[in-house]
Amino acid sequence: MVRTDDARLEQRVQHRGMDEVPVPSSRKREVLELVAAGYATKQIAARLGISTAAVDKHLRQLFRRYGVPNRAALVGAAYRRAHIA
Repeated sequence: MVRTDDARLEQRVQHRGMDEVPVPSSRKREVLELVAAGYATKQIAARLGISTAAVDKHLRQLFRRYGVPNRAALVGAAYRRAHIA
């Protein structure tokens, strides 16, 4: 099952061009920058004054938007697109 999901994700990423991912909203960018800085979900929530559920929702949406399965891949994809510095 995991291999099938990985293969589907790989196909989506290959078909999606680098420019097709829109720049995240200001809140999602804040979450993304804190993820890149190594913050955990609870730390991000406390720092931004939002719930951990809200952080998780932003992360799920970012994973889907960038077509990635985890935080490390998300940060790499955002850096490659210059969405974070």
